[in-house]
Amino acid sequence: MAFTVSQTRELLTVRTPEVELGFSCDDGGLRVLRHGGGPNLAGHGEPRPSVDICVGGKGWLAERVFVRYLSYTVEERDGAVEVVVVIGIGALKVFDRYRVTGSLITRRVSVENVGEDEVQLCGVRMMLPWLRVGPPESCCFDAPGNSVRPRVPLAVAADQRPGVLPRRFFAPGLRQQRALEPAPTIAAGLMALHDAGGDGALLCWYHSAVEPALPQVEGNGQAVTLSHVVEVAEWLRAEVGISADAQYILLLDMPWSQALEAFQRTWALAGGALPPDAPPAAPWVRDAAIYEVHPARFGGFAGLADALPGLTALGVNTLCLLPIWDYGAPDGRPWDGNWQAGNPYAVADFGRLAAGLGGPADLRRLVQAAHARGIRVLLDLPLAGVAPGAGYLADHPEWFCQDEHGQPARAPGADTVVAFDWANPGLRDHFAGWALGLLRDYELDGFRVIPPRAPLPNWARGLPYHASASTLGYLSLIERLRHAIRQERPWAAILGALGGPACAQRQDFAVDELPHHMFFHLALNRVTPAELGDWLTDHWGALPPGTVRACFTESHHTRLLNPIADGMRGSRISRMLLAGMVLCGFVPLIWSGQEEGEEAFIAALLGARARSPALRHGAVRCNAAPCDSPQVFSVLRTHGEDAVLGLLNVGPHRHTVTLALPLHELALPDGDYQIVDLLRGQRWCEGGRHAWARDELHALRLTLEPFGAYGLALHPAASEVEGSAQGRAAPSLKNPPPTATVVER
Repeated sequence: MAFTVSQTRELLTVRTPEVELGFSCDDGGLRVLRHGGGPNLAGHGEPRPSVDICVGGKGWLAERVFVRYLSYTVEERDGAVEVVVVIGIGALKVFDRYRVTGSLITRRVSVENVGEDEVQLCGVRMMLPWLRVGPPESCCFDAPGNSVRPRVPLAVAADQRPGVLPRRFFAPGLRQQRALEPAPTIAAGLMALHDAGGDGALLCWYHSAVEPALPQVEGNGQAVTLSHVVEVAEWLRAEVGISADAQYILLLDMPWSQALEAFQRTWALAGGALPPDAPPAAPWVRDAAIYEVHPARFGGFAGLADALPGLTALGVNTLCLLPIWDYGAPDGRPWDGNWQAGNPYAVADFGRLAAGLGGPADLRRLVQAAHARGIRVLLDLPLAGVAPGAGYLADHPEWFCQDEHGQPARAPGADTVVAFDWANPGLRDHFAGWALGLLRDYELDGFRVIPPRAPLPNWARGLPYHASASTLGYLSLIERLRHAIRQERPWAAILGALGGPACAQRQDFAVDELPHHMFFHLALNRVTPAELGDWLTDHWGALPPGTVRACFTESHHTRLLNPIADGMRGSRISRMLLAGMVLCGFVPLIWSGQEEGEEAFIAALLGARARSPALRHGAVRCNAAPCDSPQVFSVLRTHGEDAVLGLLNVGPHRHTVTLALPLHELALPDGDYQIVDLLRGQRWCEGGRHAWARDELHALRLTLEPFGAYGLALHPAASEVEGSAQGRAAPSLKNPPPTATVVER
């Protein structure tokens, strides 16, 4: 690739046919970032470095010491231009590396200790200082897959300050006091600026299989600095160096929707390519309806086996069992759901079943009984660590992380768990063999893996790998385990508790917590239906193609993540949100006990989903039916000739709205049509009317109940519709169902 280099007293400039980069000859910071000769996107604020280093006990160095530019190199290699800017920060030499391929920039940072004293490296911050795309009044900020509101005006994003909690103008709600999620374990770390009135876009994200990074946005009122704080950690002795993984920057001259599609196409180039031998997702995962349960709730394995007929009637086809191993219950009785009295995820002995559940033969009978009813069984694999009193700590101390003082490290926010070091190959070998043995012995259908949410570095001395290699070491275990279980049982699957790109590549499907929060923000009037539709569209666009996601209104973890969710159990709002998740294509997850008093609703919802290919496999288009009420959310699901229009009335009152159905997408011929609500198995009656001409569907008036959810299908009016929602094939335009009960509204 051709390039030119020029240098003045103030600026080093590198130009390629598509990108121009300019670096300060004072501190090496990025001052110019330009695409195709367009306007400069960077440097709209006080000069600052582009790299900062965190050292133990001293915080971020660039805030306290002088950062100095030292040198540079530029060369063409393998069809790309590689730029290395060398800076000094205290006793550290930092190599800021940019590889330019077309309009994609891959950036990595290496740190070398050139001093005499050992340095405890705790993090690297990779910054793009003071960015803006287009005029300030039309520039928008987006961070798909986070708690950030879609299409945030630059003025709001530029109001963000370090150490200050974001307000709801920026993020409708916070998770663990933050709006941006770690990448690539929970999200892609994608942040973007784009011109709503033009075609410019800048996208920035992070990907690694070694260390996570936390995205950050900081404003000065007129521009924003986008950063990724990489959790790279090591004891750096004199003349020892270490490298952080990749930050990616993509510059495009196109509107946001097209830019996000272009981002999807970069996964193969930007660290997101699947290994060539990666198995495809198990074919049944899109059809799953999951029931999450600890067997102790039913008195043990035998009691849960007795409850299977009721779960079958609900429409459940997959059991996910919380950890069933000895966790040192203080009174020796089965776990009763009291997390203060014991935590099943703080396992004491992976070789012994928890007290009161039954023995191995009882577990086998449970699995066999489930299989006889067409129900698959997954077991939770808790990967965070073990209980402090577990014998593994004495037998295999090398399996665990140590803190800076050489003591066993406790998982953040979980003092009952001592953290595993998943970079240790002996631990991975043991765990993979143990899990595969479980699969064989009990004829399981797979596992749900529960990695640590805030993985720790291992500060033990003398490791054959750097300290932060422990943080994402579980990824190689998951990948290895998935291959092994597929060889043993070709239909076996891995469900993940974390759904970021690095995890999604190695799992068959994932539990997705972020949509759970955004749906609840919808119910609490913190986001509008239109914003939720934009957020969902962007969320899926920021993930590797084809990822399958499960979602929930309650789970074992909502007591910590979103306690209000458990408090809404049995309400109209809770029913509406669960239906909305199903209508939007998420695999439903039901938390044990959630079904009590809601059996009829859950059975009808899961039954409608099981009968509709569109609801399980269909394409998803949010905000598909324009409505004169801003309180109505719509989503169109299409799969072949099967189509379902989902509607949510998020308002607290019954009201009549006018919808414009997307007739061009439904390809409806001329004629009269009736509407069937699949969630209730009923033909729609509006003011005594049961049929509408095709052209009338451009302005269809329907009366919606407060916090109501609907899955609507259109059928020729000549056909009749059956009243019960149980046990029938999915209706379609070619196969209309027989007769149904007519319900006046």
